[in-house]
Amino acid sequence: MKRLVGVAVTALLSVSVCFTAFGAVSTNASPWAVPHMEQAYSLQLITAPLLQQAQDTMTRVEFSEIAVAFYEKVTGTTAPMPKENPFSDCDEPAALKAYGLGIIAGVEPGTFAPENPLTREQMAIMLVRTLEKVGVDMSLYAKKNPFTDTKNISATTVSYIDKAYGAGLISGYQNGTFAPKNTLKVQEAVTAFLSAYTFYEGVQSGTSVPKGDALMAKTVAINGKELTLGQTIEEVQATFGAPTRIDETVYGLDRYIYAGDGYFWVTFENDAAVEFFTPSSKFQYQGIQGGTVLNDASHVDSISNVDHCAVLNGEYASARIPLDYENQICGLLLQTKEFVSKDALTGSLSGAQKTDIEKELLEIINIQRQEAGLAALTENEGLDQTASAHSTEMVKEKYFDYKSKDGKTPFQRMMENNVQFHTASEVIATTRGDVVQLYTELLRTAAKHNSIMDSTMTQAGIGVANDGKVLYLTIDLCNG
Repeated sequence: MKRLVGVAVTALLSVSVCFTAFGAVSTNASPWAVPHMEQAYSLQLITAPLLQQAQDTMTRVEFSEIAVAFYEKVTGTTAPMPKENPFSDCDEPAALKAYGLGIIAGVEPGTFAPENPLTREQMAIMLVRTLEKVGVDMSLYAKKNPFTDTKNISATTVSYIDKAYGAGLISGYQNGTFAPKNTLKVQEAVTAFLSAYTFYEGVQSGTSVPKGDALMAKTVAINGKELTLGQTIEEVQATFGAPTRIDETVYGLDRYIYAGDGYFWVTFENDAAVEFFTPSSKFQYQGIQGGTVLNDASHVDSISNVDHCAVLNGEYASARIPLDYENQICGLLLQTKEFVSKDALTGSLSGAQKTDIEKELLEIINIQRQEAGLAALTENEGLDQTASAHSTEMVKEKYFDYKSKDGKTPFQRMMENNVQFHTASEVIATTRGDVVQLYTELLRTAAKHNSIMDSTMTQAGIGVANDGKVLYLTIDLCNG
């Protein structure tokens, strides 16, 4: 008979507990399962009769008994009985308690079917629900399962299987299937619950580190340190220290700027990180390394010609990877799905917000220049005035051109503001969005990108204006 490899059995003998003193026990379990049955008995997760039923088929009521024993042992409380028994075919206390806790349901209204065999999908659901009932956030451990036969079962059931799989509580058959409708022997089901107990202890001690798809999709490494969307300000600062400064944003939210090695920022909403951005090459995300050329598009979902970004649209987070005109990776924008979906742009731009956008954009450009071995641009007040006036005029007069309404060239406008230069250039862009969207506009064409990366330029001025949620940008550069 084909042996299941459908339950995790590693590390089961390392559980640290105070065993209750029992007399010698015997079990009819297979040799591989004997220590698991004995340990489950010592932990009082199973009763003596199950020791001699290890080769029998596990029933729904028996698994309910283990779930309730697990719950009561971990919480130190007695599981409550529901006020009314909704089943006509079962009055077993453990079944009713498991039902009351939400760990198991009937097979149909009014019917529990206590002696029905437990299926593998039911086991996965009950393992996850039991752990959730004792306070474990199983969503942190969920990983998309690799099984070839779970596509035709409900999405809800698959979500439980993903959580159980990611936590290491279940695996599949050697042929790659999970066989959700297959039944289990008592020894197999007990081993699975013992794995859940070991896993729970690991969560409590900090050794069961969450590495589920949800968490990994929200996690980026910068300079070898990890940041995860959803973290609080305190949690981010515990890893990265205090920010260089706190900027205002077009979202009306605070943005924590970390302007040191590996420049990045984090935007917070209700004390939770909802956005991460870096233009630096010092990041790693989902197998993608900053500063490299995106030759292999298998790591991304698509490449947007509109945004000129590689796109990863996951269930938990949305990632945009700015690319230059040669497909060089020029940063990472990572946002929660909730933040992206609600279009949080305010449509207004205060003086402080305008100043912060201009400052951030100059810093982003200088990161790109420094990583290319070029000198950073210094801010020039006259160029700032020239650029700001031109962006403001483009919004007011509703045009988009390098020449001003009165026909003056960028060079003439610079000279009017007493800017002294040997050579000069100007870049303009317009887009809906925030600083990152302006930045990607600068990467779209060789002309714009080469202008901001021109090694002969030493000074810059940046001006931003807005028409609702659309930003207008002017960058004036010179070699004075």
